Amino acid sequence: MTEEMMRVPLILRGPGVNRSLDSQSLVANIDLAPTIRELYGLAVPETCQGRSLCSLMAGDENAEWRAGLMTEHYGLHEHVWQRAWYCGRWKFVLQGHGFKDLYDLADDPFDCRNLAGDGHYRERRQMMLDGRLVALQRVGDVPVVSGDSEASAG
Repeated sequence: MTEEMMRVPLILRGPGVNRSLDSQSLVANIDLAPTIRELYGLAVPETCQGRSLCSLMAGDENAEWRAGLMTEHYGLHEHVWQRAWYCGRWKFVLQGHGFKDLYDLADDPFDCRNLAGDGHYRERRQMMLDGRLVALQRVGDVPVVSGDSEASAG
């Protein structure tokens, strides 16, 4: 799951949007519906998985925002599904064939060095797995691959 697939610029313009804002906050397509609803003064249903971007668009530096973001890709043919958990400078990917990938995006922005099998990163790998499981529970999803056995290099 490459950065080019995940880091897509979102450009917004309109009333309430701070024109000089350049936010690095983790947002997703599921945030668009609650944002539009709030802009039109409509209630956001509790079942909505996304969050309104209005506080971010206004430049509210005190707005609490998500620390991590889960993304999914369902492969076709020989490509298997992938679920990635982004959290700050780290990306953790679980793949359908059981491989686990862990990348330090600050030091390795092109995903060249998989750290999942490196014992020095065992605690970080577990933290990323735990964060991913919390994200799945929040939306009522279930893990496709359970547990965190020794990582296989992907």
